[in-house]
Amino acid sequence: MLNKQFTKILKNFSYTLISNLSTFLISLIVALIVPKVISVEEYGLFQIFLFYTTFTGALHFGWNDGIYLRFGGEKYENLDKSMFFSQFWMQVVMQTVMASIAFLIVGRVADSAERIFIFRMLAVYMLLINIRGFFLLLLQATNRIKDYSSITILFRIPYFFIVMGLLFFEKTSYQSLIIADIAGLAISTAIAIHKCRDIVFRKFQEFRPSFSEIFENIRVGSKLLFANFAGLLILGSIRFGIDRNWDDTTFGKTSLAITASNMMMLFISAVAIVVFPLLKRTAVSRYPTIYTTIRNILMVGGFGLLLLYYPAKYILLLWLPQYAESLRFMAILFPIFLFDGKTSMITNTYFKALRHETKMFHINIISCIVSVISTVFITYVFHNIQLAILLITLMIVFRATLAELIITRIINVPVYKEMTMEILLCALFIMAGWFFDNWYAPLIYGLGYLLYLFIRRKDILQTVKRMKGFMNKDSGTDLESKSEKE
Repeated sequence: MLNKQFTKILKNFSYTLISNLSTFLISLIVALIVPKVISVEEYGLFQIFLFYTTFTGALHFGWNDGIYLRFGGEKYENLDKSMFFSQFWMQVVMQTVMASIAFLIVGRVADSAERIFIFRMLAVYMLLINIRGFFLLLLQATNRIKDYSSITILFRIPYFFIVMGLLFFEKTSYQSLIIADIAGLAISTAIAIHKCRDIVFRKFQEFRPSFSEIFENIRVGSKLLFANFAGLLILGSIRFGIDRNWDDTTFGKTSLAITASNMMMLFISAVAIVVFPLLKRTAVSRYPTIYTTIRNILMVGGFGLLLLYYPAKYILLLWLPQYAESLRFMAILFPIFLFDGKTSMITNTYFKALRHETKMFHINIISCIVSVISTVFITYVFHNIQLAILLITLMIVFRATLAELIITRIINVPVYKEMTMEILLCALFIMAGWFFDNWYAPLIYGLGYLLYLFIRRKDILQTVKRMKGFMNKDSGTDLESKSEKE
């Protein structure tokens, strides 16, 4: 009989997996069809919009992150709804003012009509994404994963149908794709408001503008915000360098390779969403065991998923021959989902659960500085697009390695041997894919992966035993809750 806690975790994971699988399928279909029907330049402009949207979520200045950290592990029904009612509407006012100012002044700073349109749409996107983020982080912190997942699904489904309609009526352009993306976000935001309507719609008399509460949320959340923002700049600075030093066509081609690589992150994110509330409700003494278990599943399975690159490249090359150069870049970029996934799913989650956001920030800022300096030399001085693409993977691996060295010292889990093998296997994958354009590439990497499995066979067997024990209701390997330990 399954452990009740395991059943609950499995149920939450299934919600996020279904949500992310739906997002993956929609993103895959759009990523395959859109580049086929619009020009490479227009696709590049659409990718520029998507690139800058990744930074708009930082413009709540840590307010939402503070709520996420301070109330992580709480039950939704026990929250002070009046306080959150006030917090929500104060944030709506702040975001509306910021979006309005940005919308008005962007015409003075953008250098083309295309950029004016893109940046004005980014102002609208910022307003919606941060309002929705208020609820998503609150639902995630209180373990309402089902509602969290439904809101996420209802972002991509309307977007998908709008895009399909545009394709059917042959009205597809980068402007219409951007509007479709914002329309999907608006619908998703409305659903989030409905899910948390007991917070949003209350009597005006309950409105208490507590600036001390705002400052406390920002004080706590700003550390996580700056850590995440610095993390975005690691990859963002390189892509910004490509945007400024090459044309929109080149940016679009490199973005397609990054998009294909990042799709794998959707599955890893499904686990990451569940892990944080799990850790917050688990005794710290169990953290090392959970860490090694999740890590083994991710890395062993992830390196196996890298084999999907070979058939994926072949199919995409037949479908999108005009993107042959960017598909070659996939050999360099495909492993980033694995190392970026390890950072987001394991190390960052542990930093947040242990309230070491400052260490997260230090790691990301060091990586960001290295990335910016390297980008300047590679894009501005050497002007080498191949090195710029390689730098993306190198920086993701660098950040993941640095973060893991620090978090494993905190929880006392030595993983030096495993990390070394994984970096070598990643290098083997990249070199095989870059230098061999035939069946030698999967053969070389496949043999390397089999050797990796052989060396780690004892760890794999131990992980399987732990998972069986966790699933067993009477097993002593079951997680201890904080209340039980106390």
